[in-house]
Amino acid sequence: MLFATFPWFRFLPPFWKSFQRTLDLKQCGDAYMEEIIEDRLKEYDPNHPRDMTDFYLTEMKENKFGFDKGHLRCLMKDLHVAGTETGSSTVRWTLMYLLKYPKYQDLIHEEIDEVIGKEGKVTHSAPLHITKAFIQEVYRCHPVVLLGVPRQTVEDATLMGYHIPKGTQVLANFWKVHRDETKWTNPNVFDPKRHLTSEGKFIKSPYVIPFSIGPRNCLGENLGRIEVFVFVVTILQRFTLCPDPEHPVPSMEAAFGAISGPKHYRMVFEER
Repeated sequence: MLFATFPWFRFLPPFWKSFQRTLDLKQCGDAYMEEIIEDRLKEYDPNHPRDMTDFYLTEMKENKFGFDKGHLRCLMKDLHVAGTETGSSTVRWTLMYLLKYPKYQDLIHEEIDEVIGKEGKVTHSAPLHITKAFIQEVYRCHPVVLLGVPRQTVEDATLMGYHIPKGTQVLANFWKVHRDETKWTNPNVFDPKRHLTSEGKFIKSPYVIPFSIGPRNCLGENLGRIEVFVFVVTILQRFTLCPDPEHPVPSMEAAFGAISGPKHYRMVFEER
């Protein structure tokens, strides 16, 4: 993400080794995905497709335009990278905030027990208003991607009085939107109640945009939101999260990297 946003960074001494490591990792990932594709081609049965890869292979074998091994490899990498690290980092942020704010953990436990039960099936449609407000506040306070994918203007434009010439690289600043004092009261304070009505109903905010907005937002938004919700609720359905006695106060600072995840921390899962 860093080199895609600022490609000239790769020529600077502090970053050029990181760029080389990035290229090495890309080649390693390509080789791994290529191996998976070859294995799938050996097992492929057009009459019994198992998943997205099999359906894609069907389109390839029918010589559909744009369907080839190179695009499939990139698609598999996108799903693996964008759909794994971002979701797991959001879950880890959420668990950390639950450690820091145990009163909300108690409220969410009560809500889950009342709405779903300790053995009930977890679905994203479950009316867990406090839980959804808590997760949305985590999205607001710690989006795992701080800047959007770089775009380029295709013509001259004027936005809010600013002239943007054709060919300008533009990025969405999610962090700034989430901390905008004109939209949020005390934006630096973690407060899930800001996402609830006076009746305690969840409000999905148009100003919390961890997946970007518009027609070119993240294609995996729905899946990503469902994954985070199901993981968090399933964990809290069965466990109480407690601080590690040897490391009781996790750092709330983000680790440096393309994905703004939390630094390593430890906790104790107590069965409920």
